[in-house]
Amino acid sequence: METRVEYNSTIKHYQAKAIEKYAVNKAKRQIRQFNDRWRNGVSEVKQSTELVKATQAHHIFPQSLFPEIADYLENLIMITPNQHFIMAHPNNQTIYIDRDFQYICLLAKTSRIMMNLNSETEPDFYDFEDYKFVLNTGLKTDKFNAVQELDFATIVNLIDFYYSDCCEYEDLITENNIIFNKSNNNI
Repeated sequence: METRVEYNSTIKHYQAKAIEKYAVNKAKRQIRQFNDRWRNGVSEVKQSTELVKATQAHHIFPQSLFPEIADYLENLIMITPNQHFIMAHPNNQTIYIDRDFQYICLLAKTSRIMMNLNSETEPDFYDFEDYKFVLNTGLKTDKFNAVQELDFATIVNLIDFYYSDCCEYEDLITENNIIFNKSNNNI
């Protein structure tokens, strides 16, 4: 039999879990709606062979490993089902994260955040400081703290540093890296 103190502790635990789940689902819903409205449901990861709508709100840094950033919009990216279940989680094994595709997602997310925060038509949806926090947390560093406001080139350079061993998707790196793809306004 549980004591009142044990019961209250259990209830608080379940309430915290419910609030956490609600916050994550709310963030997924918000990013899905924003992507549908401002990008016509196109994947944030540019891939010329992927023509279907982005229906998957994917955690760039896994929710199970980084619950503290699970509800950050800057840690979520809208991708297609194929990108999600074949590239992000090869062979649909959601416990496995493909590091090469994670790198692509970070490049694409950086480009998307840059476009949003520099847009004259879109409302500001993302927060640069929150993105730095997501990157610091997910990469277990504090190096992004030194990045100046809206200095996306430095963000990309630091991401490149942490993912220097990732080169499986060279074509996607070029398509999604703002440094290589500055002239493309449809990021």
